Amino acid sequence: MSRRLKYRWFAVSLIWVLVLGLSGWNMHRINQVQTIRRNLETMQMDLRFLKANQTTIQQIRRQESRLTHVVASADLGFLVVENNLKRLSWELGLEKLSVKNNTNAQGADAMPITIIAHGTLPAVAGWITAVEEAYPYLVVKRMDLTYEPAKQAGRLQATFDYHLTLSDNNPVS
Repeated sequence: MSRRLKYRWFAVSLIWVLVLGLSGWNMHRINQVQTIRRNLETMQMDLRFLKANQTTIQQIRRQESRLTHVVASADLGFLVVENNLKRLSWELGLEKLSVKNNTNAQGADAMPITIIAHGTLPAVAGWITAVEEAYPYLVVKRMDLTYEPAKQAGRLQATFDYHLTLSDNNPVS
């Protein structure tokens, strides 16, 4: 084979290698652009969804924030809850309300609280309803209600899970 023919074949081969290399690189870039476009479309759909449901999402976030009590310390939070429950029981006419916490069983975000109260059945029922409405971070775990016909009164023994979150803003002593 002549030398000139060898150079031509070499040039043609080189051109084809370049064409195939550029085609591969082009396919890779096209795939990247398509992936970016899909991600952009997904983000735009998410943004439209968030804008369309903004008020609902805000309502859900407000409800979620009510399900935990933000406090500086668990002991301080327990004192606040204890005082609130005693004030509520006094307002609704319950007698002898005792509130105890079980610090040994305290979890990362929940503290068991045991409540014992005596009073008329309407007062006990009203107290339970008021606690559920006013303090959604107190979740009933167990509840026993007994009625004493001789005294025409009821006795409530309930265990609540007190859901709390420690705040980052610690007061300066």
